Amino acid sequence: MGKIQYKQLIYWFLLGCVFLFGIYIRTKLYITNGIFEDDECRLALSMRARHLYQMFLPLGALSAAPIFMFVSKIIGFFSNYNEYALKFIPYIASIISIFYFYKLCNSYFNRKISVLLGVYFLTINKSILYFSSVFKQYSIEYLFTILCLYYFPKLDIGNLKIKQTLILAIILSILPMISLPTLYFIGVFFLINLFQNFKNKDFYKKFAIIITPFIIVLLGYYIFNLHPTKILQYIYYGSTWKECAGMSFLQTAAIVLKFLFEPNMFILFFIILFISFGLFTIFKKSEYTKINIYLLSVPIIAVLSSMLNLYYIIIGRTAVFLIPLLILVMIRPVDIKFKNKIPTFIFSILFFISFLAYFIPAYDMHINEVDTTFRNFAPDNLMQELKKRYNPETDIVIFTEPSTSSFLWYTLKYETNISNYMQMNVTVNDTRENVFKLLNDLSPKKKYWFYLIKEYKKYSDRKYILEWAESQNILYSKKDRDSYLLYISPTKKVMP
Repeated sequence: MGKIQYKQLIYWFLLGCVFLFGIYIRTKLYITNGIFEDDECRLALSMRARHLYQMFLPLGALSAAPIFMFVSKIIGFFSNYNEYALKFIPYIASIISIFYFYKLCNSYFNRKISVLLGVYFLTINKSILYFSSVFKQYSIEYLFTILCLYYFPKLDIGNLKIKQTLILAIILSILPMISLPTLYFIGVFFLINLFQNFKNKDFYKKFAIIITPFIIVLLGYYIFNLHPTKILQYIYYGSTWKECAGMSFLQTAAIVLKFLFEPNMFILFFIILFISFGLFTIFKKSEYTKINIYLLSVPIIAVLSSMLNLYYIIIGRTAVFLIPLLILVMIRPVDIKFKNKIPTFIFSILFFISFLAYFIPAYDMHINEVDTTFRNFAPDNLMQELKKRYNPETDIVIFTEPSTSSFLWYTLKYETNISNYMQMNVTVNDTRENVFKLLNDLSPKKKYWFYLIKEYKKYSDRKYILEWAESQNILYSKKDRDSYLLYISPTKKVMP
């Protein structure tokens, strides 16, 4: 066996291991995460309460891509809104993304090791893994980033036949309703084709065929879905929008990168690699390619659109679609074949440090935290316990704002007879004294179930409730992962 064949066998063996591990870890997360978290509950409640055609209308401040919701509504109808059924699309999309990302890396990189590392990085990324088993559209969004990067650079509108032009017009018109961030890629695609074909008269006829339905559909999508959703988001999250608009370009980019990559030491080296990639794209003729234009321009446009309050990527999860793109950008400076060995050595050192920063937390997560990192809550189990023990004549169920959607969804799922319940009116800035005052005002003639599934970082109400409960008559308590169910008969007022 020759040396080349031997290297090929090692390459395919390692690539096969990455594929198998990617499928295994996603399948394990899918199987072990058969519950809905609060955002998923909220989305499922909104979807269940509406008709099929209303999936193209706003579902509230936390709306989702219309076509994803349309298909999910059909799946939910036939599966009785089973959690596994509704998570199936994100799960499958995450697996498909591995194979398409391999195709993208294989067509883009010069070295086999670059292809292997690219696929590996996508396979183990924590954010990518998290959303592979979450009832949201983010798995679909990074899959379509990969598809856009793979297909768009190959398309030249000027060379398309009429039938191909019509098919492309249909695809581009519905893409934003599958994944809104594809608008960034479509915009760059239009600009590249206009630049390439500005002297071609036949091109403008085809371009008109493509852009006319695209604008009509996008305008309808904006009027009936995006604009009303944005108004709702301003009402509920206005302070965050204002904060986003007040940030500089570098601040916005740094916050997004801190969410997408852990630990944060990775960011500095990535920024150096990204700047190097940009310089190569601009000044190195061999790197002035269509795909590099997408890789350089889309992140910049995304950050600018966030600063202008057009698309909100600062919360992190809405920027997950950038991860495949950023992986390519990170590896490319190492993949370029330089005549001089010094640039190769420098970029290899930068990449190696980035690799360690990327690999270590991912390894730790896979070995030690795979069952708890993503779903450290138990709304399902605790609701079943509550249903068995709840007495409608004497008991009142209390939950905090972070547990509200979980309570409503699992009450509906298990068709409980819980009729007396209340949400604690605790605000973000409420003090320990205010929470204790609310608890001390509870009637001693009643008994109270506290259904405490999770706590947001900006709230401290659950911590204060548990502290207050220590001085009361606790009739029953259960902790499941990081969720609590308490049955309390108030006996005395507690001074904070």
